[in-house]
Amino acid sequence: MKRFLKIMTFTLALGLLATGCKREKIDFQGGGSEQDEMGYLILSGMNLDVNVDAEVRETRVATAAPGSYLVSITNVSTQKEAYYGTYDDVQSLTEPLALPAGTYKIEARSQVSEPWAEFDKPVYKGSVEKTIESGKSTEVRDLVCKLANIKTTVYLDDALKAMFLEDGTNDVKTYVSLGDNTLRFTKDETRAGYFKAVEETNTLTINLQGSYNAGTAAAPDYKPVSMTKTISGVRAGQWRKIAISVKHSDEGSVSFDVTVQNWVDDEQIDVDVMSGAYTFGEEVIPDEGGDEPNPAAGLSIVWDGKDIKQRYPTSELNGDGCVIIKVHSDKGIQDFTVKISGDVLSAQDLEGLGLAQEMNLINPATEEMNGMLLNLGFKTRDDVKDAHDLTFDISQFMPMLTALGIPGNCDFELTVKDSDEPEGTVVETIMLNVQ
Repeated sequence: MKRFLKIMTFTLALGLLATGCKREKIDFQGGGSEQDEMGYLILSGMNLDVNVDAEVRETRVATAAPGSYLVSITNVSTQKEAYYGTYDDVQSLTEPLALPAGTYKIEARSQVSEPWAEFDKPVYKGSVEKTIESGKSTEVRDLVCKLANIKTTVYLDDALKAMFLEDGTNDVKTYVSLGDNTLRFTKDETRAGYFKAVEETNTLTINLQGSYNAGTAAAPDYKPVSMTKTISGVRAGQWRKIAISVKHSDEGSVSFDVTVQNWVDDEQIDVDVMSGAYTFGEEVIPDEGGDEPNPAAGLSIVWDGKDIKQRYPTSELNGDGCVIIKVHSDKGIQDFTVKISGDVLSAQDLEGLGLAQEMNLINPATEEMNGMLLNLGFKTRDDVKDAHDLTFDISQFMPMLTALGIPGNCDFELTVKDSDEPEGTVVETIMLNVQ
């Protein structure tokens, strides 16, 4: 009987979702006054540090943030700002902040706006999310700000500079661009350029121009040259160190070596060397991230921000965006099934909800099943068939699983197929522990 009542509660929650209430708070414990819904965020002991890179070191150095850094607190669900001030203001707080229960993003940044492209204008920011529970206090201890824009430096070796005209009219120069924003690096430029990362991955374009001596020192013969190279896969927080040198010069042509080192946080991630004359093709530098599948290649299923190979307790999955799944297929998705197993939802329970232990997202067995899948955050039918990139958010399912009061494991096995070839099927499992 008790299990039946809990399943009925779960069914009621699904019904609320179906009637457009999925963004509202579902109160399974009964009502309460506004004061009862308040929790407290303690900021007085927060340490705000900044990871600042050093030109001469191979690590980034964490230092205490200046008091002028800006701190904001925003409700993740409503996007309503609950606090805004400086780090100095935060350090002077003597009382906890009273906030309505919910998940909040605490963000610190070095300045309000981020320039599109400027020299010596790094922007540092960092954030952490905390869940505020009614009548309880939550403390923010450590928050680290890291580079938020893309850092670029350009180095031209002495042999290259010696070959190029230096009369003030057509000196060798290097242009680095991201979209419509360009910085010009002179031959002896020592400043770093910083670009705003407009996308998750960005493309930098390098263009070197000038007139080089195709003759001899006694009888110079200067000829114009323009070399272009693109670097893709560039992300916020990375430092692309661009070095250009002369490979050889003969018979009226010149060839260059372009070396791009990618530094991020406190380690050198990759070193890429490309050689060629005048124009270079696209270069793809592998992203950091360990063994996580690259969603831009082949066929893959990725849990955004999480390691899909690990099991997570539902207590750690709070707020919107905690369970976002991204699927990529170069060829287009042809079949997508979801299999539910574990201790929490039995076959009988699922059947009572209009669901089943195994369901096909492209061809749901019934209209009721299709509707329930949509209410849970899955996508179905034409939104899945032949899709190359698919994103679905089942975050709202987490509090409902917890509300059942049935502890144990609950797994969602996802099987995606885009061809009959051996590599045309991928299987990943969202592994949860309901607490």
